[in-house]
Amino acid sequence: MDLIPKTTEPKKFAKRDHHLLKPELQTRLSTRNKIVICSILFISWAFIFINLSSSANPPLLEPSTSENLPVRHFSCGEAFFPSPEACGNGGEKCVPNTSGVFEAKTMGFRCPANCVRDAPQDSTPHLVGNQDVTRRPLVIGGPIYRGDSEMCAAAVHAGVLEDAKGGCGVVKRMGQTNSFAGTDIYGVESLSVKTYFPLTFNFPMTNEEVLGACPEINDRSWALPWVSVGHTVLFFQITASAGARAVWIVSVASAHLLRLRSGSEPAEVVSVPAQKAVSDSAPIPNILEPEVYGQTLDNSVSNITFRWATPPPGVEGISMLVDDVERDRVYFRDGHAKDSFFWKRGPQAFVDYIRFGYVKDGAVLKYSPAGTWLLNDTWTGISANAAAS
Repeated sequence: MDLIPKTTEPKKFAKRDHHLLKPELQTRLSTRNKIVICSILFISWAFIFINLSSSANPPLLEPSTSENLPVRHFSCGEAFFPSPEACGNGGEKCVPNTSGVFEAKTMGFRCPANCVRDAPQDSTPHLVGNQDVTRRPLVIGGPIYRGDSEMCAAAVHAGVLEDAKGGCGVVKRMGQTNSFAGTDIYGVESLSVKTYFPLTFNFPMTNEEVLGACPEINDRSWALPWVSVGHTVLFFQITASAGARAVWIVSVASAHLLRLRSGSEPAEVVSVPAQKAVSDSAPIPNILEPEVYGQTLDNSVSNITFRWATPPPGVEGISMLVDDVERDRVYFRDGHAKDSFFWKRGPQAFVDYIRFGYVKDGAVLKYSPAGTWLLNDTWTGISANAAAS
């Protein structure tokens, strides 16, 4: 049976059939009207997208300046300086400006409740001077806190938040400070350590100023995909232009991708877990007696050079930690790898705590106990029992 339609006007039939496939809006609207309606659709979509996105993380009004600050959501264990390895040589990955001229940064933050009460009771040590700290909220100093302090626990210690409620506040990041006093306030005991550290922070607003300013979260961002799909369907009903459709798709997709990548987290905040668990059986370096050149009347700079005994098989390198910041790392297989660590200092008020650890698979296995370089340029050494473990 012949199913080919019989017609004496094949061209008119084809033209009429193509016309019927177009959406009605495309045939009834003029080009000018299409441009106007598509522009209104785009502005409408962008306005709704921005408003729904901001509902997931409303800004914090700072009473003293009446400015809206973006709010960063912190988990209980997060810190601006999470670990020596995460922050790299000299802390360069966590300190925005390592040139010596530090620009203070103020930001809003939000913390969950019970960060102090539910502090993890694990055995992972955090290195603070000559201490290995475990089983407590990590807060160092106050009212100026060391950068590796847990931000939310420090906010409770400062009286900015109540641990049982959590909430919002304003935090100001600053540069190097050389001493951190320990105090016991609001049920949080902070650690005392007298060392230099490249990143610090404080809370410039009191508890009374912050309370009531914390915006309520009414997250409606779940509707964003549906808003984009609805606007896209309408846009495609109005225009058949391949160029216009391509621009629309790229714009919508880019907005969603940027939102997923950025979220509510500023790029300057490092969001990685704190120091990983280490094995008690991991080897640590055997450091030989160092060469020390102390200060003289003609030279106010002293220096110390460390060398190590033959490393065990299987390790790739060695790392040096000075005052809880990684200062140097050597990989043994490098063709021109040095065989020593060199550290110098000028006149300063506090001692240096220095540790060493072997590197395997790009990570430090375990840092040694701290040796102390005293102000009179004496080196105390590292525990012989620890080095033999």
